[in-house]
Amino acid sequence: MEREFWEKMAVTLALWNVVFMAALGAITVGVALLFGKQLPPQIPLFYSRPWGEEQLAPPIRLLIPVLFALATGFVMRMMAAAVKQETVLAAMMLATSLAVQIIIALGLLRIIILVT
Repeated sequence: MEREFWEKMAVTLALWNVVFMAALGAITVGVALLFGKQLPPQIPLFYSRPWGEEQLAPPIRLLIPVLFALATGFVMRMMAAAVKQETVLAAMMLATSLAVQIIIALGLLRIIILVT
């Protein structure tokens, strides 16, 4: 009974992972097309660096977090498929991947709202 639950959970999380990756990619393209001209020449992207010039980057670098989120989703999906016998581990990996993608998407949204 418990194994069936985790198998269903892993399948559901895998589906949401793929849906969120596709949505993140589509939204990124949409934002780039809609707000591309409105974005300033430098945007605050690297918050971990000291305040000032070192935090700024050209708008094209907004693709770095998106590519990282997509790569995380893809790699975790492949790893979950490799350990599908361990359904709890696969579900945990997919849930972590989804959480990372959501956090990155919210960070990008925060940056876009800040500069537009």
